[in-house]
Amino acid sequence: MKEVSLVLHGVVPAKKNSRMVAHAGMRLVNLPNPLYTAWHRRNLASVLEQRGGDRRPLRSPCRVEISVEYPDLHRRDLDNAVSSIFDLLVDAHVLRDDAWVCVPEVSAKAALRRGEPPRAVVRVVSLVEPETEGV
Repeated sequence: MKEVSLVLHGVVPAKKNSRMVAHAGMRLVNLPNPLYTAWHRRNLASVLEQRGGDRRPLRSPCRVEISVEYPDLHRRDLDNAVSSIFDLLVDAHVLRDDAWVCVPEVSAKAALRRGEPPRAVVRVVSLVEPETEGV
């Protein structure tokens, strides 16, 4: 089974909270939280670097294990962090999609790490055995 291990830096912000509404000509557009946008951009580059530029998604289905490490006891929702991480994994081509048929197994946990930089440790494991060459 193929797997990818990644470290994402910074507190994982919620994409859906604190959205901004802006005018685009005669219509309104709904934009993600600027903190999320900056975190996503920074970690997208980091994921591509950690994968050596590999943009091929793992074969589905996959199991995703997430450990989010917070620097303080500020109230944050783990499910929002997981959603932001999944969006990043799809945009970085680690996952083909984050639908349940592609990711039927997910585990997430949060931990307090006072005095340490906040981060998320992510492990993605393909549940499909690699095809053997020449068989």
